[in-house]
Amino acid sequence: LEASKEETERCKKELELAKQNLESQQLRFKSELSEKEEEKEKMREELQLTIKEKDKDIDRFVIKELSILNESQSLQKEITNTATMDTSLSEMHTSIIHARFTGISSLHSFRAFSRGTIIEGIPWAISIDKGDQQLGVYLNASVLPYKWSGSVVFKIHLISHKSDKIIRSMGGDSSITFSSTCTNWGVPNFISIEELFDDQLEFVKDDAIMLAAEVKVFVSS
Repeated sequence: LEASKEETERCKKELELAKQNLESQQLRFKSELSEKEEEKEKMREELQLTIKEKDKDIDRFVIKELSILNESQSLQKEITNTATMDTSLSEMHTSIIHARFTGISSLHSFRAFSRGTIIEGIPWAISIDKGDQQLGVYLNASVLPYKWSGSVVFKIHLISHKSDKIIRSMGGDSSITFSSTCTNWGVPNFISIEELFDDQLEFVKDDAIMLAAEVKVFVSS
């Protein structure tokens, strides 16, 4: 009988220990589940933040395009007046060239070209060269047929990464005659290097700059 009591007491202790272990496992499981829920919520917040940032990028791109479009509309009167200068210039072709130049800090003493945009069967591009004090900007016709000639009205814009707004522009005041002997035109002092790298203006971001050119080509009929 005494042995039976001891066995009963031992069983009670084992049951109590098992109960404690089960409760401990339940608490640990609840804790792990709570941590996983927190991790899932954090991932959800990070995903939402990423989506918002992507939406902002899209908004900035749209703002930039609208800004260039507004500049194009303000240029229309100049283009119309230019077209009437010579009645033989009856065909007009228009396009916008977008360019992103990287490695600006290491660019020196040689000209960099954007990807060509075809206008009237001819590749046109923006080019830049960086001197010690100034950045030069140019419009280039890569290859012009022999005796080809056309009047070109264009504006080149430097766009700030800070606001995606056009901050600095050149050209658009008059037409330039491009030909097989004159395939590029621009200015060697478009902007000073000091201003270009001004942190507050944010022309340079990730060692890159953004340019856009509105190009109107009038070819002889």
